[in-house]
Amino acid sequence: MAGRTVIRDSIWGDIELGERELALIDTDALQRLRRVRQLGFTHLVFPGAHHTRFEHSIGVFHTAGLALDRLAGIAAAPPIGDGDRAAFLAAALLHDIGHYPFSHAVEELEIDQVRRHTEIARDLIVEGELAEVVERSWGADPRRVAMLVAGPGPGDEVPSETDRLLRAVLDSGLDVDKLDYLVRDAHGANVPYGTVDVQRLIGALTVWRDPEGQPALAVDRKGVAALQSLVFAKHLMFSTVYWHHAARSAVAMLLRALQTALGAGALAPGDLERADDESLVSALGTANMPDLTRALAGRLRSRRLYKRAIELTIDHDRFEEIELLWFRPADRARLEDSWAAEVDGAPGDVLIDVPEPRRIAVDLPVIVGEDMVTDWDHASGLASDDLDRFQRWVRRIRVFASDRETADRVRTRERALLG
Repeated sequence: MAGRTVIRDSIWGDIELGERELALIDTDALQRLRRVRQLGFTHLVFPGAHHTRFEHSIGVFHTAGLALDRLAGIAAAPPIGDGDRAAFLAAALLHDIGHYPFSHAVEELEIDQVRRHTEIARDLIVEGELAEVVERSWGADPRRVAMLVAGPGPGDEVPSETDRLLRAVLDSGLDVDKLDYLVRDAHGANVPYGTVDVQRLIGALTVWRDPEGQPALAVDRKGVAALQSLVFAKHLMFSTVYWHHAARSAVAMLLRALQTALGAGALAPGDLERADDESLVSALGTANMPDLTRALAGRLRSRRLYKRAIELTIDHDRFEEIELLWFRPADRARLEDSWAAEVDGAPGDVLIDVPEPRRIAVDLPVIVGEDMVTDWDHASGLASDDLDRFQRWVRRIRVFASDRETADRVRTRERALLG
């Protein structure tokens, strides 16, 4: 058809795009995502994992369309008209528009130095080129699209029933974002752990009305096993891919390089919002950067990663105390340098990697019969406490050192360093 094109996606096959989709895709903001890898530094361990947030955005657009088709046939769902569909599909294409380079790594500096990616996404969507395209080509309100991506913002109206449901389809325990990225990430890393029965899960999507008549996204009983597989897939992807020690070493190096550059005023937070993977590492290696930043950038380019010295499991006495440093990056850097000094190293020779405090949980109600609903724990036999126990062997606080000799000294001094 005139004005339409087909993208051959590595996961979903042919995805048809029309003029309005192409108008968004051709914006500078979406084109930047071609240069931002979905999995950051994971390709240093899994060489095939070079897929980008651009590919993922196209995939989420595709799965969002499938979910809309499913919801359209559910009696309990609020009405979803053409305008609702347009706003939601635009949001699906734009859901990652505010992400920094290197996956979620840079977001670990959010607490005290950089903005949340949802704030960036909102600003990008409600003004400038994206807002113009959303209004002209999609006939949608940019503020509504931004709300579907990032949640209600200052001055936004209370979301309608339809918008609350659509937002859940894009961001919840079972959303179209996960349905794409788990499958795509497993494919890119060439591991069997991200296998998800997407067709079954979308076919099991339904809507439940609570006692006050408010609609909520739910899953039919026939989808429980498929949703269990998604939960396990996510858990296994974290344990084998997302939190692989070598990839996390690179993340720790990048964060310290950025902290040092930001602290010295050689880099501004806004520079991160406009960068892509390659331009950021290149900028960190320029002459105006602090010595430590330049050294770390050079090592990242040549894959000379820091070595593991210590791993702390969740059972360690100081795990919870050190875990809190995720929220205090500046305190973490000070502790790193004090440990480096204790093993006769220089500032930056010891790095601490704290995985993001997060839980793998499912919060969707499960429809078990006509007018009968239960929670996920009862329907699946897989309680939240069980999922927490699964993560006991996944979550690790790791201490990395700049070379093997320094790593050996850290191990030798482990008892003294950890008190």
